[in-house]
Amino acid sequence: MEYRENGEEWCRAVYEGKSGYCKKSFLTFLRNADAPLLEYRVLRKGAKGKDVLAVKERLLELGYIRKGSELSISYNETLAERITLFQRECGMTEDGIASQEVQAYLFSDKAPVCTQTLPKIRSRVSSRNGVKREICGCCLGEGCECCGFAGWISY
Repeated sequence: MEYRENGEEWCRAVYEGKSGYCKKSFLTFLRNADAPLLEYRVLRKGAKGKDVLAVKERLLELGYIRKGSELSISYNETLAERITLFQRECGMTEDGIASQEVQAYLFSDKAPVCTQTLPKIRSRVSSRNGVKREICGCCLGEGCECCGFAGWISY
């Protein structure tokens, strides 16, 4: 869309050879450099799709998700936490939402690698004699400092 006249509340626009007027409050003005933002949809908890998986794969490449983690097409609480880490690393608003701006930066060559300690994640696996055991999410059962090198945590 090309803007020909730009008033206080209205503007004259030309789109596909047709000319007309539109109230500015219904429009989003983008600079040419912002056009790639339109390639992304806003992703938040509950979203599903290949684009969610692509975000997870990119976060994995940059170290915001542990190697060996299973990646799904669902935007879950863990992904929201990892997006928040990415936003913190970039100095962005930390809301856990993969906005168009966040995704454009995430997939750019300027995206920073993770320098923060990843939060511990645990998954319940069994209960024996009233003792619950969980796989250590840090090492995924292989043993690390978090779990005392056992690979699991009892509580």
